[in-house]
Parts: sequence; C-alpha cells; structure tokens
Amino acid sequence: EFKSLLRFKMASIGLRLVAAGDLGLPRLFVGLFLGPAALGMFNLAMRIQNQAMQALVSPFGAVAFPVASKTQNDLPTLYKTMSTAIWLAGFIAYPAFIGAAAAAPVIVPVVFGDQWNDAIIAIQISMLMGIRLPSSAFNGGVLRGVGRPGLLLKVSVFALLVLLVMLPFASRVSLEAVMIALAFQKFLGWFLSSWAVYRAVKFPITRQILAGSSVLIAALVMGGGIWWAAGHLPDDWSDLTRVAAIIGLGIALYVAGLLIAAPAMAKRGMSSMVMLLKGDRKMAIANLRKVS
Repeated sequence: EFKSLLRFKMASIGLRLVAAGDLGLPRLFVGLFLGPAALGMFNLAMRIQNQAMQALVSPFGAVAFPVASKTQNDLPTLYKTMSTAIWLAGFIAYPAFIGAAAAAPVIVPVVFGDQWNDAIIAIQISMLMGIRLPSSAFNGGVLRGVGRPGLLLKVSVFALLVLLVMLPFASRVSLEAVMIALAFQKFLGWFLSSWAVYRAVKFPITRQILAGSSVLIAALVMGGGIWWAAGHLPDDWSDLTRVAAIIGLGIALYVAGLLIAAPAMAKRGMSSMVMLLKGDRKMAIANLRKVS
C-alpha cells in the first residue's frame, strides 16, 4: 500500500510539472521568436481561457475525483454520473467559450482597447480550445479517483512532447500558428485522456464525447448567430450597445436551442449548476443522477 501511495504522489507531482511545461514552453518560444508584443497577446489569450476555466469548469470538475473514488466498483453508476456531469459542465462552458470566440471582434476592442485587436484571433483560438474542457476536466479527476494517475501522466507527457516538436516550427511563423499548434496538442491530449479513461474503467470514448452533444449543438448554433450578427450590426450603434446586443442575442439563441434539443435536461442542469456553485456538491450529484 505504501508503494501505491508513493506512485500516486509521484505521478501527481509529475502532472504538475507537465502542466507547468504546457504553458511555459509556448511562452518561451513566443518570447524568443515572436517578441514581447506577441508574448503579451499570448498571455492575454491564455489568461482569459484560464480564468473562464476556473470559473466555469473547475467547480464541476472537482466532483469527478470523489465520485470516481466512491463508485469505481459500481461502473453503471459511475458512467451515468460522468455523462450527466460532463453535460452539466458543458451546459455553461460551451456557450461561454463558443460565444466568446464568436463575439471577440466586437468585445475585445471595447474591453481591452483597440491596441489589442491583433490578439483577437489568438483569443478566439484560445476560447475554442475550451470546448474540450468539460470532458477533459472529468477525465483527469476520474483517473485520479480510481488510482490511475500514472496513466494520465503518460498521456500528458506524450502530448507535451508533441507540442515540443511543433513549437520550434510554429513560433517561426506567427502567433496564430503557435495557437493552432497548442490547440492541436490540447485536443490530442483530450482524446488520449478519453482513451485512458476507457482503459481504466471501460467507459466508451463515444459516450464521453457525446455526453454533452445537445448543449454543444445549441452552443454552436448560438455561435453561428453571433458571428453573423457581429458583421451586420449598425455602424451608428455605440460600442456598449453593440456588446449588449451580441450578448442578448447569444443568450436568446442558446436558450431557444437548448429548450428545443433537451428541455428536461436543461431545467435539471440549471438547478444542479446552482447547487454546485453554492457549494452543495452532494445535492448537485444527487440531482445529476436524475438527468436522463
């Protein structure tokens, strides 16, 4: 048992080091080859993603570890809880990330100023990376919860090595090329972590990917509507009016799409999200299990 605990601890330390490399290496290459201005734009794009992740995904991802630990010998319950928890995380994260990507050309100049307009594409790519987070956040928690952090470490190291191969080439092209390389690495890591979850608890990869499909579809429809509207807003509207119109349209499109695609799940997801944000994890988990 001591050896198992030691392996768990060492794997956890290794994962922290890999996470540091995931962000530190792109910063290093961007700073070296693209200069301080590009580094500032990269930092802004990644900071926005990280803050959104901490606010929108991390509270839900925290459920994965205790649930996996408690239900690892009851796989049907674990599968159902994972599916509904991924759906719940996507319920709020998908529209936030996709909406932010679509609305960035309107919002960035207002919030950060025109001097940051060159960062818009980097911010959009960074936001689209967030699509993987509702699932990947649970993958890590599940693998830790069932005592398989070593498998997660192997996947993470491989993904980091792939990034290390791409960065020297991408950083000589443009900031956007670096962001695309980083996005490729993140989605590769997401797929591999889904495979690792399948190896550990036999939860099918297709079920992991499709768990939040209804909210993803609604969010994509919303994103398409925002993207179209952003290019057709009246020129004489003030900046704040344009931002308010984009946000209002996004909310309306998302709610309409979700109520059409999955009305019962939408209502249950909203109530579970409120419970979890209030810190009542037990009630949130119990409510999640009622989602069909």
